[in-house]
Amino acid sequence: MILRSALKILPLVFALAAASSAQKQGSGASLRAELAQILQQRYRLTSIGPSFLGLKGRAGPTRQVGGVVEARRTGLYGSLEQNGCPAMNVRGESVEVARGNKDMAFAVGEQFYVHSVYVGQDVITLGVLTTRSIATSRGTGRLWAVANFFLPAESISNADIGAIFSVLDQWLLPVMPRAAVAVASARGTASAPCARGRACSSRRSSSGDDEGGSSCGAGCATARGQLRPARLADLRGHGGCA
Repeated sequence: MILRSALKILPLVFALAAASSAQKQGSGASLRAELAQILQQRYRLTSIGPSFLGLKGRAGPTRQVGGVVEARRTGLYGSLEQNGCPAMNVRGESVEVARGNKDMAFAVGEQFYVHSVYVGQDVITLGVLTTRSIATSRGTGRLWAVANFFLPAESISNADIGAIFSVLDQWLLPVMPRAAVAVASARGTASAPCARGRACSSRRSSSGDDEGGSSCGAGCATARGQLRPARLADLRGHGGCA
């Protein structure tokens, strides 16, 4: 009699345990989704259009340029290829390249756009793209990379923003983008950024004096405060790291 009663109760016990497990998993997934949104807002993701692959293999048009992060440590690499960008596993102060091509090692101070964010149970992944074209032994273009930051599962499940940000910022710190570098005009006039951050033409008058003056006052090719960061659409690149 007791055995029959126990057998009748067992299915109910299993059902309750399964429901509790599903609820915990659902709660964890919801918290990770909220954390992903926080990270997306923090980094202000750069939106890149569909890539036109094939022979050219370049990134598609830029839909929206977001925030910029800067490399704070060495050990990060990038690649020109869409499907060959390096995936780097970061654990504390150590990093290893799990897969992908290492076309170039990034120096401290290299700047990137963040184009994707993923939050797992014990990992946060940032997909990044250099803000400038870089010459490598395999060609010139923007470089792509993926950084997987492994953290204690409790930090993610509890959405411990302080602990998470302190780890991410050791490697990729949100910063202000550098000013764009003026491009030489089609007429061949050399342009260079002046000390005040403006692009000044170095034209010479018939008397041999600079028309713009040494202070770049009259000959500025760009008005004060109108110099803008370079758009991704203006830079040549290769593919997009999935």
